[in-house]
Amino acid sequence: MSTATQPAPTIPGFTFVRLLGHGGFADVFLYTQATPRRDVAIKVLHSSMAGTEAASRLDNEADAMAGLSQHQNIVTVFQSGVAADGRAYLVMEYYPGPALSQGLRQSQRSLANSLKIGIQLAGALESAHRIRVPGSTTQGILHRDIKPANILTDRWGRPVLGDFGIAMTNAEAERGGAQGMSIPWSPPESFDKDPHPTRQSDVWSLAATVYALLAGRPPFEVPGGNNQAHAMIDRIRNAPYQPLGRVDAPASLDQVLSTAMAKSPAARYASMKAFGLALREVETELGLPPTGMDILDDTPHDTGFGGGDDDVVGTSLRPITLIDPTGATGAGWPTAAPGPVLPDIPLDRTQTRRDIDPTQLRPMVMASPVPAPAVVTPEPAAQPSSWWRIVVAVVVVVVIAGAVTIAVLLGKGGTPTGTNEATGTPTANPQDPGGKTQIPPAPENLAGTVDAASATVVFTWTNPDPQPGDQYRWTIVGSPDNVKFTADTEVTVPQTAGQPTCINVMTIRSGAGSAEVERCAA
Repeated sequence: MSTATQPAPTIPGFTFVRLLGHGGFADVFLYTQATPRRDVAIKVLHSSMAGTEAASRLDNEADAMAGLSQHQNIVTVFQSGVAADGRAYLVMEYYPGPALSQGLRQSQRSLANSLKIGIQLAGALESAHRIRVPGSTTQGILHRDIKPANILTDRWGRPVLGDFGIAMTNAEAERGGAQGMSIPWSPPESFDKDPHPTRQSDVWSLAATVYALLAGRPPFEVPGGNNQAHAMIDRIRNAPYQPLGRVDAPASLDQVLSTAMAKSPAARYASMKAFGLALREVETELGLPPTGMDILDDTPHDTGFGGGDDDVVGTSLRPITLIDPTGATGAGWPTAAPGPVLPDIPLDRTQTRRDIDPTQLRPMVMASPVPAPAVVTPEPAAQPSSWWRIVVAVVVVVVIAGAVTIAVLLGKGGTPTGTNEATGTPTANPQDPGGKTQIPPAPENLAGTVDAASATVVFTWTNPDPQPGDQYRWTIVGSPDNVKFTADTEVTVPQTAGQPTCINVMTIRSGAGSAEVERCAA
């Protein structure tokens, strides 16, 4: 294994800029691509790795990531090749944001941010688990190395999963013999003599990653204890799940994470989608806006738009199946479901206009021709008011439809009640007095006073309904990972040089959080 960084290779069409990272098998460099002009990250295998298993892994990584590059939460691969000096390389999109491992142990991430990351990555991994393997009839790729260090952030702060170096297809995993692992992020079955990873193995690793974002350490690491490999493996295989211990984390979150990290794969969530939906139930409980879970789906469907993922908030990316408007039933042309149809009206070409009885208007659906359609007898053409009748009828239909929509929305209330989308079971509205979780009121009168002498800002606020045990979670805007808690209604923060100093504050009560309030002081 090489320990020294090797010089960046000369690659036609690319200009070396600087080193981004160094590893035991490969280095990652920043290059500028000539056409189209852009910065790219190029992973270059060490020369000593040529012809080894590591070289084969780089090829596998290129193939796996190329098929998933459409997904916004998976690293985009542009091309691969071999440099003039014989080193294999992989050209990828450059993500300037830090990996999630950066600063992990120094500060815990906010609950909202950690849940969002978990849900977005669940969609990315569900896509990997469904994707058709290029050049094969099998489906599904297991990542097998999900951890904070392999999750980058793009310019918008979204998590982006990379490093498919030890990924396996489902077919390969069934044959066994999986090699490579990162111990703190690997499920118990990874340490079997002949490991056979499954989708539930990836579920375990993603749950461990979410746990680490919230706790600042892997789930089975003991602060100040023995964290050598053998001790860590023993705890992963035998020790019980330890709750997060955060005052802002509801018990339901520990339940979700402990289920995802069950010792037996069969006891975990059956899919990444199910795990993502469970995390989103926690969002609903806390009154947070639901995070989209984008799923790239290569599985066959009866139609291009139906079945299975309508409950996923976000975009479900699928191949589109066309529907023949003539109703032909050849291969690849499913027939539309029958429905109400506007009757065929024979056209009298001797007339200059057409009068239609508004009572005959029906919702229109594309379908196969209907035999013996009903015929509408036109009114006498002499009536000059027939066209405005049609307009009035259409307006009436639109108004009625709008009224029904408003009534439905009002019936649901201003806040979504939440639904367990895996089972379809309604859950309690977190803002409903009849629900199990009461959302506390947001802080009021938040204001900041600058103390120029000490270069600090004192922020104060009030609680409109103080209760015993109330706490406040606050963060400095621009430092979302530096989450702090206080029982007071006043905090002093360093003044931000050259720009306003801003903070977010929310009330925490019995594990539930209020809406966030943000104020700035200059």
